[in-house]
Amino acid sequence: PRIVDDARREETRHPLIWRGHVHYDYQSTPVRLRNISAFGALVEAGRSFPLGAEVLLDLAGGGQIFATVQWANGDQCGLRFENRFDVQQLAKVTPEVA
Repeated sequence: PRIVDDARREETRHPLIWRGHVHYDYQSTPVRLRNISAFGALVEAGRSFPLGAEVLLDLAGGGQIFATVQWANGDQCGLRFENRFDVQQLAKVTPEVA
């Protein structure tokens, strides 16, 4: 439903730069996480991912979450999480800063 999508877009986003990996099509691609919310994230990668691709975002000790590529522009893409992500997990680990 559209109302849920709007609520997801308005969820508080936490800006940061964090290293992680996106696993897609039997490949692991290093990414920089630029911002994250409970429902999605903005990542930068050295490659593009197709719209609608189902990927696994791996933030090492910060957790892993399945996501779908919602948009892509150059080296950036927007991920929509399959389930709600507990952003507080990131506060429990020391990041490998990008």
